Amino acid sequence: GPGEKESIMISEYPECIDEYKNPEVEEGMEVIKKIVKSCRSLRASYQIKNKITTKFFVNTVNDEAVIKAQSDDIQTLGQASTVDVNPTAIPETVGIDVIDDQTTVYMDIKGLVDYEAEIKKLEKNLGKTLPSLQNLEKKMNAAGYEEKVDDELKNMNIEKMEGLKKKVADIQDAIENFKRLALLD
Repeated sequence: GPGEKESIMISEYPECIDEYKNPEVEEGMEVIKKIVKSCRSLRASYQIKNKITTKFFVNTVNDEAVIKAQSDDIQTLGQASTVDVNPTAIPETVGIDVIDDQTTVYMDIKGLVDYEAEIKKLEKNLGKTLPSLQNLEKKMNAAGYEEKVDDELKNMNIEKMEGLKKKVADIQDAIENFKRLALLD
């Protein structure tokens, strides 16, 4: 066409045209990306095989229109059989991922998960994590710790302790969740 160079190598670098920018669309795509990521991480956390599609439910405060408009993309990229936005009812047999104060994603896992196996795996993980936490607590409560250990190390230990406590709490929550789901299945 007119004004075209014979090679992209010698073409001018494309310029950004401000009129073409659409912050609303960009913000909307951010929301969609977060939801797809959430769908994928839920599938991974319950080890759903690729060939199995799952039902997703999305509760959202402000982005219903955007999410509904892009639900086909979410379905494809999130390996969903359906994506239901702000549904009237959500089954009890769901895995939950809270994205932020605006949006939560639920995945129905009825009949898809071996709860006993998942609980065993989590208990094994808990069995490895608890001793680390106990050893760190012992170290931090030892005589002379306050005087001998420099602040940088103390702060690192506090951070590590908080991380381990959160991990233990998360694992315990997941075990409770699987026990609850096993009863519903």
